[in-house]
Amino acid sequence: MKNSDELRYIQAFSRIIGVKEDDAIEYAQRKGLNALVDNATQLLATPAQREKHQAFLDLYRMSSAINTRKPVINSPETASAFFHSVMDNIYDKEAFVVAFLNTKNRVIDYEVVSVGTINSSIVHPREVFRNAIVNKANSVILCHNHPSGDLTPSKEDICITQRLKETGNLLGIRVLDHLIINGVNQHEVYSFQAQGVMEMEKAYNSPTSVLNEETNYRLTKEEDEQRFLDGDVNSYAIYQLKGGEDLRDYRFEGLEKLQKDRLSVEYDNYELIYTAPLTDFNGDKDHTLNKLYEQFNINHPDDFKGHSLSVSDIIALKINGVVSFYYVDSFGFKEQFHFLPAQNYLETAEKTLEQNYNQIDSIINNKPTVEELEQTVKAGGSISLLDLANAVRAEKKEKKNSVVEQLKTKPIIEKEKHKKAPQIGAEMER
Repeated sequence: MKNSDELRYIQAFSRIIGVKEDDAIEYAQRKGLNALVDNATQLLATPAQREKHQAFLDLYRMSSAINTRKPVINSPETASAFFHSVMDNIYDKEAFVVAFLNTKNRVIDYEVVSVGTINSSIVHPREVFRNAIVNKANSVILCHNHPSGDLTPSKEDICITQRLKETGNLLGIRVLDHLIINGVNQHEVYSFQAQGVMEMEKAYNSPTSVLNEETNYRLTKEEDEQRFLDGDVNSYAIYQLKGGEDLRDYRFEGLEKLQKDRLSVEYDNYELIYTAPLTDFNGDKDHTLNKLYEQFNINHPDDFKGHSLSVSDIIALKINGVVSFYYVDSFGFKEQFHFLPAQNYLETAEKTLEQNYNQIDSIINNKPTVEELEQTVKAGGSISLLDLANAVRAEKKEKKNSVVEQLKTKPIIEKEKHKKAPQIGAEMER
């Protein structure tokens, strides 16, 4: 395993469950790291191992459920409610508390940085950001209380806020807001961001995975895919097999096994799960694919709803406007040149134009005919095999339609002439 965190995870799993480390590593490489949680039955040979694995699953699910109960802070009001729950036991003294948030504004953890006297509290940037770094926080929200009940910020409050904001900018950890609350009226809160003191726009908006766009509504998978294909930034997408028993033979299988079973990688069997910008592409696609595999097995984004990357998944890369698709194989990645059906963007534009002018004729004028392609070749040019196949298919369809139309327009008497005489024995068969 290339990633040290991934290897340590597997080593810990092996010690807890009591399976050989080499077997666990080999299984994780074939099935993906998440299979050790969801589908490790093939590794479990004894009742004791199965019992330990069940206990491991119970603990894993309980910890996941506990984590999801941590609140998402999306407004000064929700932030105030959270900090009140923390400060209930210290309402009579001034305290300074920091909440550490992930990329979706969910609370990872919090820390009471200082508890001062009745009218003062000492705060140092080192104490505020130390645990933010340890917790890999994307942002923080600051809060302190005024036991007196007066929420007016002091000059010292404004000064420390600006100082912490500047420190956060240097560290790449945003200070979303600084709140002042009190123990007299829990519905009152002073927000530095809302009052314009911090001059920070859209502080509580968390970015979605849709190519660097901030939005408060959820796009459909079709819209996600279209934005990925049409966008002008380097990005990636993850496709995973649809649910259902009919795709059981495809799931978690390497390409060699699929080929032996006469199965193939088909776009219609997959659904788009996730898209995001590719911000650190270094020119090496293999390196990028490996990094994405590690990320979506060790510490995938919070808004990723699929299972950890495994064999049979598809990773799509869009680099400088060119999209390529890669099958996650048992070892490495295999490019799938014909995964996505070819799209004719001129055809789409023409249909849109015809629709706007109410002139839809079902004829695609921008597709080359067989004759036109032949002329191109004779002139020394090159043609696309896909264009040739489409042209031949269109020509056959046109001829078929033409014959059908001719038959429809023939008089009934003429059709009768072409009827064949019944074969000998036909009457007896009746």
